Amino acid sequence: MYKLKIVAGPNRGATFEVQEGETSIGRNPDNVIILPSNRISKKHCSLYLLNGEPTVQDHGSSNGTFVNGSLSKNKKIKSGDRISVGEFILEFTDTSSKRKSLSVQGMDNVLQFPTSQSQQSVAVVNQDGPPKNYQEKAKWYVEKGLLPFFYGLLLKYDWKIITAGLMAILLTVGLLVSIQPLIDSHQDTVVRESEKRAAALARQIVEKNAIAIANQAETKTDIGIIEREDGVDSAVLIDLKARIISPPEKMNQYFTKGNSAVVAIEALRMYERGKREAGYVKRTDDLVVAIEPLKVFDPTLSKNTIRAVAVVGIDITQAAMAVGEIGLYYSESLVVVGVVALLVFYILLRITLKPFEVLNEDLDKILRGEMSQITHEFKFDELNSLWEVLGSVIQRIPKAGGDSGMAGGSPGASVDEFIQTMRSLGELGFVGVVICDGEHKLLYANKNFEDVTGIRMDAAAGKSLPELARDQAFTMFVKEIFAKAASGAKPVEDLEFSGVAYKAMASHQMASGAHAYALVISKKETS
Repeated sequence: MYKLKIVAGPNRGATFEVQEGETSIGRNPDNVIILPSNRISKKHCSLYLLNGEPTVQDHGSSNGTFVNGSLSKNKKIKSGDRISVGEFILEFTDTSSKRKSLSVQGMDNVLQFPTSQSQQSVAVVNQDGPPKNYQEKAKWYVEKGLLPFFYGLLLKYDWKIITAGLMAILLTVGLLVSIQPLIDSHQDTVVRESEKRAAALARQIVEKNAIAIANQAETKTDIGIIEREDGVDSAVLIDLKARIISPPEKMNQYFTKGNSAVVAIEALRMYERGKREAGYVKRTDDLVVAIEPLKVFDPTLSKNTIRAVAVVGIDITQAAMAVGEIGLYYSESLVVVGVVALLVFYILLRITLKPFEVLNEDLDKILRGEMSQITHEFKFDELNSLWEVLGSVIQRIPKAGGDSGMAGGSPGASVDEFIQTMRSLGELGFVGVVICDGEHKLLYANKNFEDVTGIRMDAAAGKSLPELARDQAFTMFVKEIFAKAASGAKPVEDLEFSGVAYKAMASHQMASGAHAYALVISKKETS
C-alpha cells in the first residue's frame, strides 16, 4: 500500500491513500486529492502508480511541481521522496515495506483534509484505535475529532479572528459557569428564607386565634396586619370546609381562588383523611405556601382535633433578583472580564508576533548585507525548526554587497536548485519574491509580491514580467535590474509602489545554458 502524507503546509498530518493508476492532485473538486489553495492549479499534477512503479507528472501548473527540491515535469519516485506543490509538501511512502519512514514528532495522528462529499472516501484516516492511556486517549480524540475543524477554519479565516472567537467563547462560558451558580444559590436562599417566614407567620396566626376558636368565638378572630406585609400574597384562617374565618372583611367567603387556595384545599383533604397532622410548606410556581393547623382539645375524643387552618402565601419573585437585575450583574461582569480578556488577547498576540517581526527585520537587513544571520533570542521551541530552515536558506540567498550567495550565479549550483531556494524564501512570506526564466517569463510569485504589485500568479504564469507591469517605469526597472544581475552584479535598487518605498534585490543563475532570475522586494525601513 502506498500513501501520501502532508508533512508541511496547511493540515499537516493529513494522509491520502494512493491507488493503482492515476491519483490527481489539484484545487478542483474533481481531483482525487484536493488541496484548496490559490497557489495550486486546478489540476496541478498526478501521481501514476503502474505495476508498482510510481511516477509524478506535472500538468503545466503555474507554480511547478518539485520532487526533493528539484523542479520536475515527469519523474520516477520512491518511498520517502517528497513532492512540493504550492505551500504543501507531501511525502510518498510505501507502507508495505519493512523500512520505517521518518515521522514528525507529535503528528502521528492522521487529520482528514477537507474534501467535497464526492471525495470523502479518498482521504484514509489512521486505522489505529485510541491509546489505552487516558491522557493520550484524550489527546488522540482532540487531535482526531476537534482540531481538524479548526484547521479547516484556518484555511478560510485569519488566525487572529479564530483566536478572538475562542476567547469570546471562553469569556461567555466563564461568565455562565461563575455567575449562574451564584444566582442559583441566591434564588435557593430566597426560597428557604421565604419558607421560614411563611411558616412563622402561619404559626403566629394560629397562636393568636387559638383561644377564640376554642371558645367558638369566630367573630373575635384576627390575623392583624400579616396580609399587608411586604411579599405576602395571601394570609387567611379557614375552617375545614375552606370557609374563611379571618380576616373579618372576608368572613364566610370560601377560599378557592389562587395557588394558595389550591394548596390549602389539598391540605384540608389530607387532614380530613388523617394522612397528615402537622403543618408544612409547599412551593408552587412563584409562591411559597405555609399550612399550619389550629388544634383544639376535644373532651369527647380526649385528644386535640383540627378546627381551623392558617394559610400564608409569600410571593418569592419580590425577593428574588429580577431579569433586569440579573442582566445588570452579567453586564458588569462582562465589561470587567472583557477588558481583561482583551488585554490578555493583545499580550498573546504581541508575544506571538514579536519573533516574526524581528525575523522580518533581520531578513531585510541580511538581504541588504547589514547582517549575516538572523536573531534567535526568543524562547519559542516550536519555531526552532523554522529558524534552522531559515539559517540554511539564508546562506544561499543573494546579499547586497556580498561576495557569496547566488547573485550572479553560483558555480556548481543548478537552475532548479536556485529556483527551489528562492521558492523556499518566498514561501516563508516575509518578503516578496518573483522568479522568471531566461526570457523573463513568470515561473513563481508569492502572495507578498502579488499584494505589492497587483500581478496575480494564476493569470500571469508564463507571461513576461515586464509586460505585466502596471506602468512603463516598472517595465524599465525590471529589465534594467535583471540585466545588471545577468552581468554578474548584485544590484539593490529603491522601488516605490502606491507611495510605499521598497528595496529590490535581483539575482541570476545560469547552468547548462538555462537561465533563471529572481527579484526580492522588502519594505524599506523609515527613519
